[in-house]
Amino acid sequence: MSILEKSLFYNYLPCSSAHALRFLANEIDITPLFWCSYEPVYSVYEAIVQDNKTPWEYTWDIKPFDKDMGILQEIVFSDNFQFIKQKIINLLENGYTVQIRTKNRNIPHMVELNSNLEGVHTLTLTSYDDTKDVFKIYDFPFEKEYSSEILQKAYDQVSSNFITYYRLEKDATTIENISTHYQLFKSRMLKINDDFSIYEELKTLLYQGNDLKEKLVYFFGVIALSRELTFIYMINNNLSEYLVDSIKKITNLAEIIKQLMLKYSIKGFVSEKDTFNSIRKINDLQKMELEFLNAIRDEFLSGEKRELIKKYPNPPIDIQVNHITDSSAWLSWNNKEDEQYEQYTYNIQLNSIGIASTNKTTFIINNLKPETSYFVSISSVDSSGQFSKEVKVESFKTSDKKIFGDLSRFKFVSASSYEDDDRAPHNVVDNDESTRWSSAYSDNEWICIDLGYVMRFNKVKLHWEDAHALEYKVQISVDMENWIDIHYEQDCKGGIEEIEYLKHLTRYVRVLGIKRATIFGYSLWEFSIYNEE
Repeated sequence: MSILEKSLFYNYLPCSSAHALRFLANEIDITPLFWCSYEPVYSVYEAIVQDNKTPWEYTWDIKPFDKDMGILQEIVFSDNFQFIKQKIINLLENGYTVQIRTKNRNIPHMVELNSNLEGVHTLTLTSYDDTKDVFKIYDFPFEKEYSSEILQKAYDQVSSNFITYYRLEKDATTIENISTHYQLFKSRMLKINDDFSIYEELKTLLYQGNDLKEKLVYFFGVIALSRELTFIYMINNNLSEYLVDSIKKITNLAEIIKQLMLKYSIKGFVSEKDTFNSIRKINDLQKMELEFLNAIRDEFLSGEKRELIKKYPNPPIDIQVNHITDSSAWLSWNNKEDEQYEQYTYNIQLNSIGIASTNKTTFIINNLKPETSYFVSISSVDSSGQFSKEVKVESFKTSDKKIFGDLSRFKFVSASSYEDDDRAPHNVVDNDESTRWSSAYSDNEWICIDLGYVMRFNKVKLHWEDAHALEYKVQISVDMENWIDIHYEQDCKGGIEEIEYLKHLTRYVRVLGIKRATIFGYSLWEFSIYNEE
């Protein structure tokens, strides 16, 4: 289930519920549990904006247990880890995962995360190695191994402590269970009485310049997750295409607003233009939420499914060809105003030949020839597979071949992974000091620049974020398969590193991470390749 791979799921649900659902999904279809995932806006506002709660402190109605589905939550009380340790080991050996409550100050990765040291956090134990007396734990996005000694100190510091595990008693996919949960969902949605005036409150607070950016990230994160889980439930329970389409658009828009609030929080300020853009989107969300709630009530009360009027999607607008080099070009585009919250795929053609499909509104074309004219065309494809009848076309010409200076700026960049769209690989060559690449949280990660051609270079510059490598290699290749080491660093201190006096011919230059300096992934503000005269 794709939602279980998204940080949204773990950042905006209580950690104990999110982890339990993740592991239950390995055994059963957990979709029926989502029947109560639609959270009223006023409840979220009261808890997060007024009462200053975090998303993981918010009281969601969705739970990882359900007697009707035969999912039983078992709790075993004990204030002493040594007394309960053998019980935990037995459960792990029988295929269960076990959750324990721990004091943050005693868990190394919680200390590194600057968590409240006096806070209590739930860890999920997944296996035990008796030869080393070590437990493997899962705590999204981390997988760690901790000794019994560490866990005992962390566990025993929590008063009135207990362990939790979940036991399956019977098949959870019977027709009776599905019907029961559907009736509960129907009753819940009919009882919700919300005019969504809370969104008016949020618009007023934004307009007045109130510094609520972090709270609004939390608020819209909970709303986005709530609506996405509702979408997943609805699409599996034969509700009308109109309703499913509506809740998906609401999900997309809530996520867009959450990302805007996150960017404002990182920037530290909100311009007047940003404020009005946010207010306009919140206004759209308010309207869409009200229309959805009225429509689902009408469908439940009348029994008639509202028809989704399908139309061909429009082609994208405002296509821009930016940052043209001798071998690459950066594309960006938008949807029409009335389609900006649709989830489209875009087919890209170069000189009438299909080269890629993407669900993003940016793309970098690679493998171009210098001083050559091209035309690019982009068509939209909606979720039902309908293509836009028109195709938007733009033309451009690549620059002449560059052999001196910064050879990497605006070139194509690939990586083994990236944390999210805001920390994508191309950020290291975008000439913007405020953007960066960030990898997954593991040691064996890499980032690679394609210079476009086999070229001579003599310097590499790396500007690390705090999450830097401790040990890494710089490698070169002419075919992206066979690599040669040109620099090996075993004790990187981070910051800006300039590797000079190099004499190499290559097309691809790669930084290969071997060991991280922090619990996070690798992160670079800049990765540049130079041929200085």
